[in-house]
Amino acid sequence: ASLGGGFIALSDDNNGIYYNPAGISQANAVGFSSGYMSYIAGMSYANVSTIIPYKKSTFGISVDYLSAGIIEETTLAKPTGTGKNISPFSYCATGSFAQRIFPSVSVGANLKILGEQISDASGSGYGADIGALWKINEAYAVGLSGRNIVGSFGGKSLPLNYGVGISYKTKPLILL
Repeated sequence: ASLGGGFIALSDDNNGIYYNPAGISQANAVGFSSGYMSYIAGMSYANVSTIIPYKKSTFGISVDYLSAGIIEETTLAKPTGTGKNISPFSYCATGSFAQRIFPSVSVGANLKILGEQISDASGSGYGADIGALWKINEAYAVGLSGRNIVGSFGGKSLPLNYGVGISYKTKPLILL
């Protein structure tokens, strides 16, 4: 958020799966990343992603998992606790495809499977993202992304999120 969407125009690695799927087409080699963060109160987040370039196309896979830890269940009838512990979690599995349609223009798309569980209640859904990237020259790039252009979770539409990014690269600076 602090970059104002600038990474939409700069994404050229595994992170493009999230910011702009067209950006993964800029990778010249197989990429792999993983991360794990432990938060307060037992919460944790994990991510694993990989991209595989093949000719003018690039394929990607990403899995995100968020655990809220172990929480004592409370209800309106028992606001101090029921004695039962629950472990809420959510996940998102994403498949990506990007292709250079011209030497300086790329397009990409994501298909996502979403899910979450809280106590005995669970939900699932799907979503799709699109993106475009124009590398004007070695210094300037413009990117467009649309997240959740289609999708549903628990029978309700996912919130749309559109973005535009502009980047300027000059050694040793990158301006977004």
